[in-house]
Formats: sequence, C-alpha cells, structure tokens
Amino acid sequence: MRDSIYGFESVKIPETARKRVHLITGRPPEWAIMKDFDDLARNHCCATSLLNALRLEENFAAPAASEHARFALIHRYLPNGPVFFMVRPANLYLQAAKLPYRVVPLKKEEICSALQEGRPVFLLLCGSLFHWHWVVAAGFHDDENGARHLLLEDNWHRTGYEQIPFSKLAGLYFRSACCLVVR
Repeated sequence: MRDSIYGFESVKIPETARKRVHLITGRPPEWAIMKDFDDLARNHCCATSLLNALRLEENFAAPAASEHARFALIHRYLPNGPVFFMVRPANLYLQAAKLPYRVVPLKKEEICSALQEGRPVFLLLCGSLFHWHWVVAAGFHDDENGARHLLLEDNWHRTGYEQIPFSKLAGLYFRSACCLVVR
C-alpha cells in the first residue's frame, strides 16, 4: 500500500552504479521503527525520524530496541501526527536534552548538498489529503540514466532503504524538508 501512496520504490542499485551512491553512513544501519513504540504512541513518524537521525549521528551506538526512554522524551515534543512543522519542537527537544544539534529548514535544492555534507535530512511527504509521512533521507544515488534517487529510511523497515526519484519531490509528494546539524 505505501508504495502507491508515497511513491517509494525498492532499492536495486546495479554494481556499475555503486560509485555514484552517496550515503551518510558506511555501514548498514539498524533503524528504530514505528512498531517499536506502538505501546507509547500512534502516527509517530516524526518522532521516530528524529530518533533515527540521532542514531545516524551517533553511529548507531545503542541497539534500536533499547531506545524506548529516549523516544518517550522525543515524543513529548513531537507528538502523534500528523505533525506538519518539525523544526521548532525538534529544537526544543534537542535543547532540553542538551544535545549538540539543531534542526534547520531546507529548500528542495539543498537536500543533496546537505546529504553530501553528512547531514541527515527529514522530508515530509504527502500521499493524499489524509496521508502524511516523515522520513529520513540518508543518501542518494544517480542511476545509469543520470536520474537522481533519494535513499530513505521509511520508519517501517528495520534495515535497508526505500528510494524515491528526486523528480517526484515536485507536486503531491513533497511538502517540507529540514536537516540535523551540529550547533
């Protein structure tokens, strides 16, 4: 169902294209997923996205399953969704937790350069009037035809990536972008 709503595609990067892949992390990540926190929240993709971006920054030091207490605190600032504005509440959490990061808004044109600089990018995608979903872009690649695809952590799968063609960020699918930076 989610593939048709948000435009996600399975990631199949041919061996010949591996040189054109830009990922924030060099190792396969283990993501926290929304199902991990169903006992605490519902429609909580924004809070899960912030948790996963922090996990990226910390090189996945703690197992995803042990992040319950941290998620509960993040969820106080980024509650059940849909959450349409992430920057201010995320920064309030980061400040309260005394973490050396902040979230800043991005223009669509700045997404790939932020990823090249190693900064996780949050994207708010819209599948329809009632389907909104925050994801973390953790990299991108150019296919053999030169088309750019973002590699996404979708908050539904513990390992691997989904992808979305950068061209689909026009129109219905894309609503907002911001990224995590060191203060």
